Amino acid sequence: MRVNSTIRRLALSGVLAALYLALCYLDISFGRYKITLAATVIYFVSFCFGPADCFFVCFVGVFLDQLLYGLTPTTLLWMLPPLLRPILINPITYHYGKKGIHMEDKKILSISLIIISSLLVSATNSLVFYLDSLIIGYPYKAVLLDNILQAIITMGTGVLEAFLLFPLVKAIRKANLLPPLTWMNKKERNDEK
Repeated sequence: MRVNSTIRRLALSGVLAALYLALCYLDISFGRYKITLAATVIYFVSFCFGPADCFFVCFVGVFLDQLLYGLTPTTLLWMLPPLLRPILINPITYHYGKKGIHMEDKKILSISLIIISSLLVSATNSLVFYLDSLIIGYPYKAVLLDNILQAIITMGTGVLEAFLLFPLVKAIRKANLLPPLTWMNKKERNDEK
């Protein structure tokens, strides 16, 4: 039974990483600004899975996204900002999950985490832009204002994603479509079976 559960979780993680990649390219662009729902997958995985699964999904999704842009000397730098979302959010969801509390029931905390992670990702993107401009050799000042406006857009999109995500996660949990989490307390795992 354990192998089946491991295979199921690995397969689900692979599908979610592919969904992340697909959502990276389904975007609304206006001018230099871009709205994408790719982070929704990371929020979903952060709310519903443990740290290893969450980081795996994000790492694989971001790595595949970077491969499609092409490998450059700064590829690893560009992978860092999206990886900060699960690094920030998942330890907190893990903490509450061990107590049997789901993040979709902690809406204020979840939205706060999403906004903070969006700000962190945007700030790190600005830093990566700066480092990239030094390494590759283009003017950084040209993208500074764009990064500030993109941060505002990212926060707004994050709040919208949270409101879309809460009912989705509740419905998926209610239908028992998620594998039981090994880090939940035993009572909670039995309730989800």
